[in-house]
Amino acid sequence: MALMDYKHYFPIDSIQTVCDLFADQLQSGKEADLALFSIIFGAVESNLTNMKNCDKEAHLNTFAVTASCQILGKHDVHLAISEDHVWVVFGKDGTETAEVTWHGKGNEDKRGRSVGDGISSLSWLYLAGKPVICNRNMELAALVASINPTLTPTIDVHEIAQMQHQLLWLLYDKGYLDAYPMALGNLADLDEYMKVSNCSGDNTEDIVFPGDTSFTLADSTPRPDAGALYTQAIRSARTNYEDRHVYPYTFQGGYYNRHKMFKEAFHAWACAGDVIRQ
Repeated sequence: MALMDYKHYFPIDSIQTVCDLFADQLQSGKEADLALFSIIFGAVESNLTNMKNCDKEAHLNTFAVTASCQILGKHDVHLAISEDHVWVVFGKDGTETAEVTWHGKGNEDKRGRSVGDGISSLSWLYLAGKPVICNRNMELAALVASINPTLTPTIDVHEIAQMQHQLLWLLYDKGYLDAYPMALGNLADLDEYMKVSNCSGDNTEDIVFPGDTSFTLADSTPRPDAGALYTQAIRSARTNYEDRHVYPYTFQGGYYNRHKMFKEAFHAWACAGDVIRQ
């Protein structure tokens, strides 16, 4: 992204402006500027949530590594994402790996080390060797999925959740979530939340995108509901990652449980257990 092409969006003074800029980026077809959006989303979180007052330690931002490599022209460096960890792949065919974030404080700190080929690389932390290997568009999706709307342990900032919901739908419409089961599950969760909060009704403060119909895809077919999105996440995990992902099943199990479909919920959780057994 050439920043000068988007200077009319600055200074950014609303979530609507963030969404308009994001939509413009996707429509441009240009490579996403990870550094720019990382800074913007971070500023939104910092200003509207309690993130700046959080007691948790200066968690390392894995996107900073990838964004820095993008700025430096190291276009072979991409994120690898499991369900509870992130590292980078690089080199010819993406066969080299390196840890870029770790919560250890002593000798257990693994930053800079290779993931390796041992038993640990086949554990759940690394999804048994079947993580999501991102291209640039999927890294942008990962950045959106990582947005945290939490205000307190029991309250989310509705405007941030609404923004995240709309941005994920834009990415979905482009096909950027097709091979990203966790993001599909996040979108489904947000879709449920939005319907419960009734934000898609007559609320005139809803975020609006130019030409967006809110409930239909580009070919005028209805967008999938939350239940269909959970199923799509499972199908993606089976198709792209040899059914090594656990969370798509736990997402679906939670959905069924909330809707008092207990038999279906137990089946989904049993499927999650089958994945863990591997």
